[in-house]
Amino acid sequence: MATPRTLPPPTPHYFSTADKGGCLRHAGLTSRSLGLTLVTGSRSKAVVASINNGTHLPRRWYNLVADLHLKPPPTLHPKTFKPINPQDLSHLFPDALIEQEASNERFIDIPEQVLEVYKLWRPTPLIRAKRLEKLLETPARIYYKYEGVSPAGSHKPNTAVPQVILMAMCGHGHFDLPAYDKYLRGNLVDLSFSEERIRSSLENIPLIR
Repeated sequence: MATPRTLPPPTPHYFSTADKGGCLRHAGLTSRSLGLTLVTGSRSKAVVASINNGTHLPRRWYNLVADLHLKPPPTLHPKTFKPINPQDLSHLFPDALIEQEASNERFIDIPEQVLEVYKLWRPTPLIRAKRLEKLLETPARIYYKYEGVSPAGSHKPNTAVPQVILMAMCGHGHFDLPAYDKYLRGNLVDLSFSEERIRSSLENIPLIR
């Protein structure tokens, strides 16, 4: 049996908050010699600095389709092979997501509930990759957005958060969550069904025959 032991604290990560600070550095370097900022959690000092410098959290999403001269082809229904309409998606997605998918508007307002969650880590810092510029021997300036300051450590919550919130607002998940709670507590009831009963149930479901 393994004996419990004290794990060392996680290695901090350093990154620059200013143009002259350079690109992402290895954690072994000192922050004082490089002029870097220490990230201690999902809300880093770099984010606070960007807010203080006048960087604001966007309140609208930009829809690229609105500015495309050649519009993308419509998504086809897997059964009819005709363009999908909003009614086809209503069984899978809430109305708010369907409206965004079908919208040709240039800007779409971000719901206030989503903005409140975004404020936990956004805006994210924009960092200049000076060492990469030097390696490529390019006169161009190369920048990248550092999304590691989010609670998930990646860019994924940017789209996952609005999907979850909009799903919850339409009522989706109210049945699932109690089921997950019972599963995690080990309180699920064992049920057995014969193959004939399962086949009969499937035959009564539309489009699954």
